[in-house]
Amino acid sequence: MNRNSVGSKLVLGSILGGLALGAEAAENRDWTRTMSISGVVEVEANMGTEDTVDVSGVALATVEIGIETQINENVSAQVVMLHEDPDTWEVDTGTITMKTDMVDVLGGRQYVPFGAFESHMVSDPLTLELAETREAAFLFSTDMGPLSASFYVFNGDSIDTSGEDTLSQYGASVSYSSESESMNYGVGFDYISSFADSDGLQDALDFAGGTTLTSYVAGYAVHGRLEMGDLSVFGEYVTAMDKFDPLEIAHNGGGATPSAMGVEVGYKLGDDTVAAGYQHTAQALALGLPEYRFLFAYSFSPADRTTVSVEYMQTQQYSSSVDGELLAGGAFVGSGNSDSMITVQMAVEF
Repeated sequence: MNRNSVGSKLVLGSILGGLALGAEAAENRDWTRTMSISGVVEVEANMGTEDTVDVSGVALATVEIGIETQINENVSAQVVMLHEDPDTWEVDTGTITMKTDMVDVLGGRQYVPFGAFESHMVSDPLTLELAETREAAFLFSTDMGPLSASFYVFNGDSIDTSGEDTLSQYGASVSYSSESESMNYGVGFDYISSFADSDGLQDALDFAGGTTLTSYVAGYAVHGRLEMGDLSVFGEYVTAMDKFDPLEIAHNGGGATPSAMGVEVGYKLGDDTVAAGYQHTAQALALGLPEYRFLFAYSFSPADRTTVSVEYMQTQQYSSSVDGELLAGGAFVGSGNSDSMITVQMAVEF
């Protein structure tokens, strides 16, 4: 074989290799073009009372960074990093979405569809504090016009007395929505097989010394929204469907059936919004939640993607005649205190 032939093959191989690398690089560039980054920064200052003690301060309440990339028309991946004062950074959610003609599949750590938690307020609603549930799960969902339905499975942190640590928890959600020029509305019903796997109950049960349950207690949520012009109304109710064992979560010496509800009315004044809300819990003293709240908020936008909100919250704790107990956690006796708090929040989305 002569040197010219060898040289020609080397040149041809270099060209083909370069074309392959160029194609791969172009493909990678196309992939990065589908990536989007979004985020929220919230700074809050508050002044008021907690357990009748004066408190005030400034906090970097939230920093949220979301990254999403569309791999192709049917597959995407999403990651959300979250900081909430005073906690450190963590991967809040990380999911992969696969779409098919019939069903969409969402796999990974996610907030399962149990509760809607819509609000104009700065503070999280009591329904969220009780029932928000983040789990590593597989979620299967479908849309049929105005009707949406989903089903999910997960292996929660709670374990019943069988001791089996398996993929045994599940839930389902059904919602209906309608839009017209004069009115938008939606209603939904959610079910979860283990109410104890909500973040609020998990925090309480971990504090109490364990998450082993006599048996799983299911929960459900019903929620609705109505928008008519500048007026909006949100309503929601979440509850356990049965009593917990008194040694797990108790209320006045018996098993507790914790629940929470909230109603909120908002009205737009141009780019500004005013809102008022009422929130209430039942048999939730042992979970560290108040008995009820009244809230008022006003928000305006001084610049693009920027919101300033002012919230006044009046909180009533459970009466001293009410007590609750948690497994290995001792007794919690209601203080009956009434507290108030003013919070100013600056938020920027990008």
